[in-house]
Amino acid sequence: MKVLIVDDSNVVRDRIVEMLSGITGVEIAGEATNSIEAIHMVNKLKPDVVTLDIRIPGESGIEVLKKIKRTQPSTTVLVFTWPQHGFGPGPRVRRGVARLVDGPGPDHNR
Repeated sequence: MKVLIVDDSNVVRDRIVEMLSGITGVEIAGEATNSIEAIHMVNKLKPDVVTLDIRIPGESGIEVLKKIKRTQPSTTVLVFTWPQHGFGPGPRVRRGVARLVDGPGPDHNR
């Protein structure tokens, strides 16, 4: 399973890589730090799974999610967000999010 990690935080990306690297069958296909890189890499790498921070430089994670689902509808998207961003269960289901993961909040180390 190929995974693309999209987050502008080095700390978060490193932690996700650390968590997933020990899992048999999981390949970290790439990492993106902004919306332009994310869309380019999704179309180039065609990952099975994308972990997506809702707040990244460039277009919002929501816009990136829409583009992913439009061009790669079978890609599973795990969205990382904070409750105060208002991206709750209703909108996530309509937008094709497989799982919503609450982050540590706006004071985490970037």
